[in-house]
Amino acid sequence: MLGGKLGGLGGLGRKKQDQPPPAASSDKAPSSPGSLLEMTTELSDFASAPLDPSQFNVPAGFKKVEPDSKK
Repeated sequence: MLGGKLGGLGGLGRKKQDQPPPAASSDKAPSSPGSLLEMTTELSDFASAPLDPSQFNVPAGFKKVEPDSKK
């Protein structure tokens, strides 16, 4: 087989070895079943001052277009 002749380059032609499931760690809370990613967001430095309206202008070289659903 070509994969075997390439020396298993990138795992090609190599059979995965059975590995025991990792032991559950007691220092972490268990994640929900099927969870692929956990994310935490921390927000800080809030201000109640109004923003400069120029920050919402369309940048030079771009044009504002209406979505098809509004036409």
